[in-house]
Amino acid sequence: MKETNKSYKTMIRAIMRKKEVTLFMLCCLTGALLFSPFGLQSVHGDEIIRFSRIGQKEGMANLSVSSIVQDSKGFLWFGTQGGLHRYDGYGFTIYQTEPFEENSLPHQLIQTLYIDDDDTIWIGTYGGLSAFDPVRKNFTSFSNDPQKPDSLSNDIVTAIYRDNRGRLWAGTLDGLNLKTGNYQDQDQNIFQRFDIGPVRDIHQDRTGRLWVGTHNGLLEITADEQTDYSFIEHTHDPENPESIAGNFVMSITEDAEGKLWLGCWGGGLTKFDQFNGNGETFPLSDDRIYFVKAVSDGRIVTGTWGGGFFIFNPLDQTSVRAEHNPGELDSLSHDVAYSFLEDSTGLWWIGTNGGGMNRYNPKQQDAIFLSHRGTSRGAIGNGKVKTIIEDSYGHIWLGVEGSGLYRVTDRGVTQFAQDEDSPGSL
Repeated sequence: MKETNKSYKTMIRAIMRKKEVTLFMLCCLTGALLFSPFGLQSVHGDEIIRFSRIGQKEGMANLSVSSIVQDSKGFLWFGTQGGLHRYDGYGFTIYQTEPFEENSLPHQLIQTLYIDDDDTIWIGTYGGLSAFDPVRKNFTSFSNDPQKPDSLSNDIVTAIYRDNRGRLWAGTLDGLNLKTGNYQDQDQNIFQRFDIGPVRDIHQDRTGRLWVGTHNGLLEITADEQTDYSFIEHTHDPENPESIAGNFVMSITEDAEGKLWLGCWGGGLTKFDQFNGNGETFPLSDDRIYFVKAVSDGRIVTGTWGGGFFIFNPLDQTSVRAEHNPGELDSLSHDVAYSFLEDSTGLWWIGTNGGGMNRYNPKQQDAIFLSHRGTSRGAIGNGKVKTIIEDSYGHIWLGVEGSGLYRVTDRGVTQFAQDEDSPGSL
């Protein structure tokens, strides 16, 4: 499998085509330009990955984002180690623990989020499971009670999922829980426990089978009409190359063909055929996989614990890796890629553990990024870009305040500046 590791310091994509280059974004205050042609381009190993960052300057109270969901109105909700954040594209509304308020968030540290069709947000915290009503703006919470065997099995809730029969499942560090009853009436809520050890993810495939990622492999759960549950374990076998990549199954996703993809800590990425139980493993250069998601264009994205963010293309089995570069403000903000969401418009949101949010537009491909980068071939002067035109040859001309005139072609950037010793200069 081929992997491309991006270096943003010298990257200039030569994609200037006559009458096909359209200005996508102009950052006049920094002298930076980004050009993009219309249309979704084919993705290969040379994809440019440039992120927009969202952090404390934009109002985040905490920069560790463990989960992301979007509601029916388009608002984004971030689960962080400093409470629940609602993002409207401009700023944040933050919900945190209030010690003397009964209906507040039970714990600041959020591990996972799940959103219902009615926009109720289920929150897995280090203090139990909580349901947030966005209309009433209050929380109804459930926690472990050692005196009640039908209470939540553990207060650290790591995964939440509602199946196609309306049942809510909650995974914890001490097993799986099936919740019944109306969440608004705590007396009607009881949990059926399944002692399967730590749970990392829960997913129901299109055939109705439930899959649970655990520290002991992948667990398949089926139920008959009498809700008698049966369990099948799928584990890593070093002697069997078609087994899953590892027993720490951190994340589960399903692609457009109905195949499961597993993120296995220490093992790699596994494409799993749930009908025959066979797997095909694709190793990554960093196998500390924390999440895996199938996105709408057919690719598989993966976040790692310290190795950055990967985009895997199943068609040619190549991957692109994005990492944090301290010298590049449009690189990934942190190498612990913690959470992911593809929103309703197709934008990608990557939450990190300490670097806040990263936003990426995968449709913004075949681009040229021009900025003040010393003396590189893709550099323009440090100043405001005052004017842009295209000539009959398809070349782009830029007027930069205080730096002169620049011509951009597929060969690079040429500067025309004032020279007192040359009568033909500007």
